[in-house]
Amino acid sequence: VSICLRFPSGVLVSIDNHRAAYHGYDQRLELVTSNGQIVVNNQFSNSVIVGSSSGFLHDRPPSFEDRYASAYTNEVYHFID
Repeated sequence: VSICLRFPSGVLVSIDNHRAAYHGYDQRLELVTSNGQIVVNNQFSNSVIVGSSSGFLHDRPPSFEDRYASAYTNEVYHFID
């Protein structure tokens, strides 16, 4: 699902969303303004990136379940408390 939003202030927002992906739970954020940029990348199990004439390779992002397992565990404990 892709969504493009234009706010009254003129700000443009593009959201690409999907749940099932063979390449892992790709979760990135880019904020681009006239004053600069903020980028939040995926959390990989290692920081190795291999570049060649074919492009760049890196580890696959963790699955949704793996990435948020501890968050859900903490949420359950908080609910019980």
